Amino acid sequence: TYAFQWRMARDTVVIERPTIPASADWGFGATTPQKLIVVEEDTAPSFKGSVPDQTWEVGKPVSVPLPEARGGNGAPRYSFSGCRIPGGVRRSGRQLSGTPTAKSGLRTCTWTVTDSDANTAASDSDSLTFTVEVKEPDTAPVLDGGFEDQTWEVGKKIDVPELPEAEGGNGPLSYSLSDCLPGGVTPTGRQLSGTPEAVW
Repeated sequence: TYAFQWRMARDTVVIERPTIPASADWGFGATTPQKLIVVEEDTAPSFKGSVPDQTWEVGKPVSVPLPEARGGNGAPRYSFSGCRIPGGVRRSGRQLSGTPTAKSGLRTCTWTVTDSDANTAASDSDSLTFTVEVKEPDTAPVLDGGFEDQTWEVGKKIDVPELPEAEGGNGPLSYSLSDCLPGGVTPTGRQLSGTPEAVW
């Protein structure tokens, strides 16, 4: 009867005590080695979960946890590639955090894990991809000033200033006027023109 002592040696388990006589019979005709080495199975690390596509706003803080990997051999090694992280945001370990400082277009980012064994094949790793876009803050346009009430005469061409212009908002502004004009008067852009045709 033999009692064994185990210890870890990198990716192997070494059974090294006691020193078994070379003449010991294992019952299948082979002599006993001085050490029995059990090699750990080579497995690839993998992510459980994903990273949703990200849409951030300039000036608004963000905090995005990146998934942890399971499995593999030895300690996991993470890398972030495929895109430049927008200004104001940094990666620390498995966390993206900060406050975006400027608008940026759509970018595709890759989050990769490898393990610590000698196998460097692509099959011994795992990757996730997601997109990041930074937009201007969502703000509402504001009309600059008001517009005086109008009194027009039938058959007399109107002469009025442009309707107020708006400031702010996101992207090009669109103007509209509800159904409130008498026949003969039409809007063109921010300008009203024409001759009223009837009392209204």
